[in-house]
Order: sequence, then structure tokens, then C-alpha cells
Amino acid sequence: MPSKRKGARSIGQIPPDILDHLNTGQISSANLVEWLAVDQQRLLKHVLEQFGRSSYLPGLWEQLSGKQTANALQKQIGKQLYRLATEAGDGAFGQLLAQHPADTIRCWAAYFITEQESLSVQEMLDALRPLAADPHFGVREVAWMALRPQLLPRIPEAVETLLPWSKIQTKTSDALLVRPPVPEGFGVHIVRC
Repeated sequence: MPSKRKGARSIGQIPPDILDHLNTGQISSANLVEWLAVDQQRLLKHVLEQFGRSSYLPGLWEQLSGKQTANALQKQIGKQLYRLATEAGDGAFGQLLAQHPADTIRCWAAYFITEQESLSVQEMLDALRPLAADPHFGVREVAWMALRPQLLPRIPEAVETLLPWSKIQTKTSDALLVRPPVPEGFGVHIVRC
């Protein structure tokens, strides 16, 4: 079994070949530094071409313009991909994103899933479960960040749905069980349960 990459300590220390692999979706980031170094717009262009969906690009560029944090850009990409896939009747695209080997692309899938307002809490949790239990730290983190705003208005239903999950022990299941009810920063608070 190959040893796990440790990742660079600064963006400038990332070897060019590793950065190229990150930016083309060939590998997942090994740490936060690599995750922050990913050129998501380059990755997006590469992935859409890889999946034969270059027609989505023109509709994305104007939506993604301007300076954004890595988190904000991931969220925007996931939401816009859902919009474009829905307009194209492309129901299979979300699954392709969720199963991609690159962590950043699986993060886009989390926002793609939670953008589907027609899903019940149960359906949304079932769709996000593989991402919430993902072996990559960043995908697990983004899964709960994408899910949380969707659950806040439906806390009783979310608790009822998550209760059976509390009996299943995995190394990664706790994040989705514990984090949704925890307030995010100081700006958002759960008013009523």
C-alpha cells in the first residue's frame, strides 16, 4: 500500500507536477494548503471537458467572476452546476461529481445535492451520506457546511431522520450527526427546536 502524501507546508512549496494533478482532478489534496492552492476555475474547465459538458462553461464564467474565497467559490460552482444540469435535463451529472476521485469536485457535489429544494430531509441526508463519510477531511467538512442551511428550518425532521444514524458507528459518521445543530460562527443561531 502506498504511503499517504503529507502535502506541502506552503503553496509555494507544492511541486509543479502535484499542483498540475490537483488542478486537473487527478488527485485529492493532502492538506489544507493544497486545498487552498487548487485553481477551481481551471479544474472546472477540465472536468466539464472530461465529462463532455463544455456547453456548461459559458453560463458559468459570468456567475463565477470576482474575487471569492475558496469556500465561496466551491459553493457557487456546486450551485451553478446544479442549475445548468437541471436546465439541460442532466440528472446523472451530480452522481459523476460525487464519485470523482478529486476532493474539490466531490465538494462541488455536496452543494449540487443541497441545491435540490424538492428533496426531503431524508432524501437529502441519504444523498449526502457518502460525502459526509468521505475519507477526505475536506469533503466531510463541506458536506455539513452545505447541509446545515437546509436543515435549520427543518430541525425536528432532521433530528428524527438522524436518530437511526446515531446507532451506526463509523470513523466518519459523527461529523454529520453532531455538526448540523451547532451554530456556525456568531452570525447564525438556531432560534427554535
